[in-house]
Amino acid sequence: MNPLQILNIAQINTVAGNSVAEAVKTFSGVSLRDYGGIGGLKTVMIRSLGANHTGVFVDGMPVSDIASGQIDLGKLPLDGLEEISLSIGTSATQPFPARAFASAGMINLRSIQPNFEHQKTHGNFRLKAGSFGLINPTANLSRKTGEKSWIEITASWLKSDGDYPYIVDNGSAGTQALNRNNSDITALSAHARYFIHLSDSANFHAKIRLYNSDRGLPGAVVFYNPQSAQRLTNKDFVLNLQYQTKNHHVSTLGSAGWSRAWLRYVDPYYLGQEKLLDNRYLQNEFYVSQAVDITFGKFLSASTAADGVVNTFSSNLYDNRNPLRLSLLASGNLRYKRKITETSTGFLLCLIRDKN
Repeated sequence: MNPLQILNIAQINTVAGNSVAEAVKTFSGVSLRDYGGIGGLKTVMIRSLGANHTGVFVDGMPVSDIASGQIDLGKLPLDGLEEISLSIGTSATQPFPARAFASAGMINLRSIQPNFEHQKTHGNFRLKAGSFGLINPTANLSRKTGEKSWIEITASWLKSDGDYPYIVDNGSAGTQALNRNNSDITALSAHARYFIHLSDSANFHAKIRLYNSDRGLPGAVVFYNPQSAQRLTNKDFVLNLQYQTKNHHVSTLGSAGWSRAWLRYVDPYYLGQEKLLDNRYLQNEFYVSQAVDITFGKFLSASTAADGVVNTFSSNLYDNRNPLRLSLLASGNLRYKRKITETSTGFLLCLIRDKN
């Protein structure tokens, strides 16, 4: 299995799907777990390890979910990406936060950089449509705001009824042709980016990402009853700041961010005493990180990184303790690379404190 696998923009455009999940499953050694129909949770396992061991980064900035530890790749659209890479262990060739070394495998998504060689303003519109009520329009607008700076806004809307046909085997009563119900999804994904070259070797990048969705979760056919009414609603907000420098032998990456994720799960036909489930969860994450990569000659390189992370979690569940987690991570790595071989060694230090 190759420790570094890459999909370029031409390969991404041939993927039959709308999310990063459909693209990642083409990598070798990867298993895609798909839960809950068209709009369900989509996670990735690498080398049979659980999805908790797979880190996901967008332009070098981490994506996290402190509640489950698993990243839903179905939330990340394919539009606007020029490269998707999967690295095993410490195969990354650029500075990354220390959290990247805490995962068995890492997926990094790299966004397309606008080209302002001929004009200062670019815009495009794409429309995808398909079976079962699928419609997916995407709009993008980018503008050069200065000699060395630009801004970009992208929005994507996805809607699907998800009423695909299937056959139910009722045993001696025969079979029945049905259409899946409560498998619909309506989702809005948008982001805004600002980029500026501060000098020949330094740049600053700010990104805001929004995701809102309302999804149905189809259930099993129980005693000839195919009906399901469970709903899942997500409202996510992410802010990332990044300062990067690159000289002949030294590259640095400083980053900070805040993410807020709100989730609501509703089951109006819950069979317990409450007769109705309406669970709401809110998580926040604040982080800072500094990473350095140094090249010694042609074959030898080293990297180090330190992260500080604060996580909060709250819900409307009875007796919820509203936990607070403080994390400090430090990593170091030494790599020796020849034409066809690469040898690396490293360490990771994790200090974690939980408060209720």
